[in-house]
Amino acid sequence: DVGTLIGASILSSRAIGIVNKALQLLDQLVKARHSLQILGALARQTLEKQTGVVPNSLDGVIELNGLSYQYSKQANPVYESLSLKINPGTITVFKGKNGMGKTTTAKIISGLIRPDKGTIAIDGVELHQYVPEWWRSQLIYLPQEPGFFQGSLLENLKVLNSEIEDTKVLELCNDIGLGEFLNSQEGGLHMMVDASSQSLPPGIRRRLALVRALVSDGKIVILDDPLEGVDPQGSQAIMILLNKLVSEGKTLIIMSNDVSIMDAASTIVDLDIKPIPQVLKRKKDSNQDE
Repeated sequence: DVGTLIGASILSSRAIGIVNKALQLLDQLVKARHSLQILGALARQTLEKQTGVVPNSLDGVIELNGLSYQYSKQANPVYESLSLKINPGTITVFKGKNGMGKTTTAKIISGLIRPDKGTIAIDGVELHQYVPEWWRSQLIYLPQEPGFFQGSLLENLKVLNSEIEDTKVLELCNDIGLGEFLNSQEGGLHMMVDASSQSLPPGIRRRLALVRALVSDGKIVILDDPLEGVDPQGSQAIMILLNKLVSEGKTLIIMSNDVSIMDAASTIVDLDIKPIPQVLKRKKDSNQDE
């Protein structure tokens, strides 16, 4: 009868509510378990050293001496015996097909991973002798897959230098053609972004990550495919920026197959040539060793 149906409806509604609460609790438990796994992984990490060399200044001369690297699950090395001197005020480009070692090289030179053999010297001092925190402050580093955290865009862009003025951040954005995008967004620099940053178009996301790197104002510039997914207007703005960094005497190392970037290079390293990459030195840099 009608009364029975009403009673059944009330009971089923209550049951569904209990099930929903249980599902919500289960979701929280899964997230908590994931967080514990992350904390456990962090706890197992070796603490980096706090002592080492901290020079008063950095010229930015980089020397790669007999570098070799091989992933544990690969039969062949990424490369062997890579030797190269990179002077400040120049652009060195590492080119090669996907999987040939561009990103690996960027990580090795930046100090994120260590080569199996060989050394990296900065101004004549081996990289591992520097204090890691100081060395990171000397880098303008754009990774292949930049990430963001939950918060405002401005907070994300200032994470490497919280003391930088907001107006300077906006100036850097305008320098690489992001002014129109920011003006079209509610809140501009104060717009909210999530950890996935999927709401940002890939080319915009890449340029914003470049701005974040630039706020450190380091001497060594390492960029992994800076023009990937960037429209022609943005690419032109980035090329103008690269020329500016060269004129400021910074040391530029770029992983790219882009013709415009290779045309601006003084040295091109072809990682497609195995096992020893081919180094092509061009006449743009009179300081390069022959």
